[in-house]
Amino acid sequence: MHGEIAFKDKPKPPKTLVFRNKKGDEKHYRPFEVRSFTVHLSGQDVYFKSFSSELDVSPTDLASIDNSPNPTLKKCEFFAQLLVAGKKSLYVCLDSVVGKKHYLIEAQDGALTELINKHYYLDMSRTTALYSEEYKRQLGKLYSDCHIAAIKKIEDAQYSLPSLMHLARDYNKCDKRAEGYEYKREKAKTVFGVDLGAGKTALDVNGSGYNGITFAPSYSFVAGIFLNCILPHTERRWSICNELLYAGYSMKSDTYYPNYPYTGVTAKANLDISYLKLFTSLRYQYSKYAIRPFAHLGITNGYSISSQATALYHQGGLADQTGPFIPFRKYEQSWFGGAGISYKKYEAEIRYERGNGFSNIPQSVSTSAIYLLFLVKYSFK
Repeated sequence: MHGEIAFKDKPKPPKTLVFRNKKGDEKHYRPFEVRSFTVHLSGQDVYFKSFSSELDVSPTDLASIDNSPNPTLKKCEFFAQLLVAGKKSLYVCLDSVVGKKHYLIEAQDGALTELINKHYYLDMSRTTALYSEEYKRQLGKLYSDCHIAAIKKIEDAQYSLPSLMHLARDYNKCDKRAEGYEYKREKAKTVFGVDLGAGKTALDVNGSGYNGITFAPSYSFVAGIFLNCILPHTERRWSICNELLYAGYSMKSDTYYPNYPYTGVTAKANLDISYLKLFTSLRYQYSKYAIRPFAHLGITNGYSISSQATALYHQGGLADQTGPFIPFRKYEQSWFGGAGISYKKYEAEIRYERGNGFSNIPQSVSTSAIYLLFLVKYSFK
């Protein structure tokens, strides 16, 4: 059968298989209704097989475990995911009783052994909890015919996917013909690139002596670098993005009447700011097609490299005087959202950002800055 499977690339096999054929009909399959299935991913194939065996369904939480190191076995039917194939293959599964993860070893003759690691209390006072670590004795017997899987390695082995996969890999090296498939855990991927673009900045100032001031928007070029961390097991859809941009703005205000001790005084303000900004966001990308739309939302921290904020005061009959406009601090905080499309190594994005400006008098004067950016990006994949 060929179609789509509800699947996430995690070493956590499903209890039931949700399958949709090419006609769009959906059906749920239990173990042995489907003997085995394969999921074709971009990086590798992932294999599953139906099994029927006794599993240790002892609870694992401290409130429910008992005082016996002996497992509680129950006959179960389940799908298991192949981790390492070889002379003795390693599988992982979930039971349908307590939903616990189990590791199993299948020999070439079909014999199946669950590796037991039961959690239990050492005494009736229920103050000290231990693990039986029966799996180490089982591995010693199962791997006794291979010198590479030495006793020291088995004693140091943890009851975890990386540790057990490492042992299974070593064991299968004893027989070169037995070496085969190995599941590769997906890891976070990073994408580094550069971007160029243009931006529009609008500034609004309100406060004592500054109400009614308007600034003409400023247009400028921006440039920067970015580093995206693509999260594993998300089909490359979710990522954490970090971007460092260099930009600035230069703008002049219209004529306004400052809070000045003399009447008839008018002024015009000039602002020249250059800054570095660090954008941090959570991004979602629809990755099914070659052209992939995306959107992200995050916060910005800006640092002013240089800033000049001056005002030119004019009073009839007197020479014009230059004085300071409102003091500007070094930092600005913002939130932003953006949307765009990506194709191969290229991206185009439109971004909206709103910040608190660089004003340094929060009690009497407030500034707000609105930035519109258009960016073109190139990634070095």
